[in-house]
Amino acid sequence: MEGGRALQQNRARAFLETNRSWKAVDGFYKRSVRDREELFRLVPDEILKRIVQGEAWRSSSPAQGGGKRQRARLTYSARIGYHGTGFSGFAWQKEDENTIEAHLQRRLGGLLDKPSPVVSCSGRTDKGVHSVGQLVSFYSWKDISDDDIARALRERDPSTGNALEVYYVRRVPRSFHATFSCHWRYYAYVLPRLADGLLDVSPGHLRTLLSRLEGKELSYNAYARDTPKGKDTKCVLHCCRVTEALLGGFDGGEETPVTVVHLVGNRFLRRMVRVIVSTAVKEAMELVEGGGGGDGGRDKLVELCELGDRGLLQIPAPACGLCLVGAGYSPWE
Repeated sequence: MEGGRALQQNRARAFLETNRSWKAVDGFYKRSVRDREELFRLVPDEILKRIVQGEAWRSSSPAQGGGKRQRARLTYSARIGYHGTGFSGFAWQKEDENTIEAHLQRRLGGLLDKPSPVVSCSGRTDKGVHSVGQLVSFYSWKDISDDDIARALRERDPSTGNALEVYYVRRVPRSFHATFSCHWRYYAYVLPRLADGLLDVSPGHLRTLLSRLEGKELSYNAYARDTPKGKDTKCVLHCCRVTEALLGGFDGGEETPVTVVHLVGNRFLRRMVRVIVSTAVKEAMELVEGGGGGDGGRDKLVELCELGDRGLLQIPAPACGLCLVGAGYSPWE
């Protein structure tokens, strides 16, 4: 049984990783970090509207200080982007200085007069995952201009040679927290189509499978990896969309046809999006091979949630296809 599952997962991995233009996807994300419009043109209007509305928000609340004997603590937020291929993920790691959190701490430390300032984020991305919509927050006991913070964050790190894109910096209410104040996160997964002549997954079948997850509170423990004991695994996917697009030629090459999976949820567990994508691709291919008729298999992703057996799901899809595109701070509904 275990050997059969491993063989099935290896086949699914090969199906996702070979004969696809992942280099074109990586180049697309590298360009999108510098110019978000490159990616935004792939985003469905109903989601893009929420992103634009959320980023137009300005805090009108003054920073809240303590009593007369206390200095006012100021809280700031920054919307940042990064090409994940050059980083080891977001979260700080003891023996790896090449994480985004460590990068932020080094860039902010001198400005805030703190060697390791506390930085919160809207979503911890894994190694190789990109972002054009990560929101981070931090506090300061000094009044620092938004421009000075943005300038410090944009500086190339001499330790790693990496740099972040900073879209804006804003002062926010003292109680604001990039993680706990967040109502929804939006991830896009760009899957390059198979080379001409090879049977590929049907976007229509992907759409049908993923739509069954929408609006339901489910335990996604089976879709997660390395989940801490006792962690709440219930999530709600507010919006599940599948679209098709063409990526502009990479280094003057031909356009690359892609399928894009769009997932908006109140929260996501570690590697959850990538496992959803890989498992949906595998189930969609089974629908293709079975002729795609009837309703058989269309609730399979929900059934796998309910079974809770990680061994029945696929390994995570390649990290380079995933991007945190946005995070919202007002309810989705």
